[in-house]
Amino acid sequence: CFEQVKKAIEEITEADENAKIILIGRSFGAFIGLLAAIRLKFEKIAKVILIEGPLNPSVNLELPPLFSPLRFCGKHYDEREQRAHIANNEVQNYRDRLVMVQSLAVDAIVPNASHVLPGRYPRIEYGNNDITRAQIKNMCSQGGIIIQLPAAFEGFGTGILTALPQTYKNHLSWPPEKMNAISDIISIVSESA
Repeated sequence: CFEQVKKAIEEITEADENAKIILIGRSFGAFIGLLAAIRLKFEKIAKVILIEGPLNPSVNLELPPLFSPLRFCGKHYDEREQRAHIANNEVQNYRDRLVMVQSLAVDAIVPNASHVLPGRYPRIEYGNNDITRAQIKNMCSQGGIIIQLPAAFEGFGTGILTALPQTYKNHLSWPPEKMNAISDIISIVSESA
């Protein structure tokens, strides 16, 4: 995985040496994106957007029984806690490049508390009418930030998902409001990079 990320970044920067790379990962992809950025020492990476990822090593994660063992980059999911501790220590010099998106809807697959790295990061509530887009953009340009999505952004189920508990649907499917919010956040972060 990491070599693929590195190769993609090299291809983009060869085509445009002034390109501002923004890595975006969701769920376990957020964790992989964080590890890749650290491994690359954030070289040529302006921002990393981590959406609902299992980032916090202090939060115990148990893979739901409905899922077979997950693998990423040749490693098992159960190594996440150890790797998250290492990532948390190594990312300290790059905190200003992190944007963590935390859902407040109950999530049985990746618990809400694990969506953010430990430490003090400014938090804002997406959709709070008192906070403007310009303020979010300014906060993103200044340093690491946590953007919280409302609990009302609950997942929905079609097909096989209708049989799942709501707390699974919250992780596996996004309502249009959540998709629009994530798209808006990516746009804001892109403008601030």
